[in-house]
Amino acid sequence: MGLDMYLHRKPRHDEDVDEVDLGYWRKANSIHQYFTRKLSPDAEDNCTRIRVTKRDLLDLKRRCQKINRGGAEVAEELLPTTSGFFFGGTSYDEWYMKDIAKTLSIVEETLDDWQPNDHVFYYAWY
Repeated sequence: MGLDMYLHRKPRHDEDVDEVDLGYWRKANSIHQYFTRKLSPDAEDNCTRIRVTKRDLLDLKRRCQKINRGGAEVAEELLPTTSGFFFGGTSYDEWYMKDIAKTLSIVEETLDDWQPNDHVFYYAWY
């Protein structure tokens, strides 16, 4: 068991089209905290689809880029870790930095392929 996290896209006007997987993380609790606490602070953070806008992804991209440049010294301020029973580690170590690099890659690819009619959602379960 653990924190499994997904980013999906579904075209807004085409109910017959399945969701497209944009990204997957495992136990990247700082990214989970960003999506749940920033975008939907009053919602349940387990098994809830959270709408993500282009502006949200641009903000997340900016945070990841700053962490890549500044390391652990800025990480706690920009994308802090959070603890939870199945959430993984809370250190700002090499695993944290790998999650940041993976997030940056997912976000950049999603933004490059962004279509005006898309709905993008974050979803996690643990």
